[in-house]
Amino acid sequence: MGIEGQPVDWVSNYLKDRRQCVFIGQSQSQFKTITSGVPQGSVLGPLLFLIYVNDITESLLSITRLVANDTSLATTTTKVEDLQGILNHDLSEITKWLKQWLVTFNPAKTEVLYFGNQTPPLLKFNIEF
Repeated sequence: MGIEGQPVDWVSNYLKDRRQCVFIGQSQSQFKTITSGVPQGSVLGPLLFLIYVNDITESLLSITRLVANDTSLATTTTKVEDLQGILNHDLSEITKWLKQWLVTFNPAKTEVLYFGNQTPPLLKFNIEF
């Protein structure tokens, strides 16, 4: 993204040597080193995540919106078959990106919202994560 020098050093320092533990009732686990991800609930977390996933849209055909850790795809067409083809293409591209960058995705949270003046035939989408 063209960011170099001191800002990269700041972010690197912010993310390195992080540790976490788990509390359940009065019990506490041992601390473990965190080797990936961004601190949840932090001010910089959403920004760093969006920088990390920014290139996910490069090979997609749909209009794409990234907000925090949610991604929305939108497309318009006059043929339902084209709609299905475009979205399946994009889901395939997203799957490749997820595997490359070791990111997980929850298909149970995936929804399709269809707007049209006709009832579409049963749409089938290939969600393979």
